[in-house]
Amino acid sequence: MADTSPALTGEKATEHLLAVVTLWAVSGAFGLALILSGFRDSAIVLGLLGFACIIAGFVAHVIVNNVFETRFSQLQVVAGMSGFCVAVLSFMASWLLDPHFDVAGITIGLGGFAGVILAFLVYLVAMHGMRGAFSMFHRRRARLR
Repeated sequence: MADTSPALTGEKATEHLLAVVTLWAVSGAFGLALILSGFRDSAIVLGLLGFACIIAGFVAHVIVNNVFETRFSQLQVVAGMSGFCVAVLSFMASWLLDPHFDVAGITIGLGGFAGVILAFLVYLVAMHGMRGAFSMFHRRRARLR
């Protein structure tokens, strides 16, 4: 999640930004194009391949962060979670309101979002361990003595 180490500065910050923007421009554009093509043509493989491109972009971002010895900034976490929430809400609205939404679209959406959630959980466990990942969501109350 968010990093507690100092932010990158100078040339190193510029290189990190360039690497992250480039990888998301490629994986995000191809991923979104494949997802939209899958929904439009009821092509499950194309849609899921698009979600695989998005997951590959996330993995590449984690690798870039490790190379530059940093983690996700708070802004990156907010942007990622906001994008995910907008995508899920858009999918749910389409499923509920579009009379032509077919089984292939449901399969693409549910399968793809399940893959994204699984990739996020694997990241949390890999970076923070099982106990650390769980404690990020479950805070034990201080006991009164």
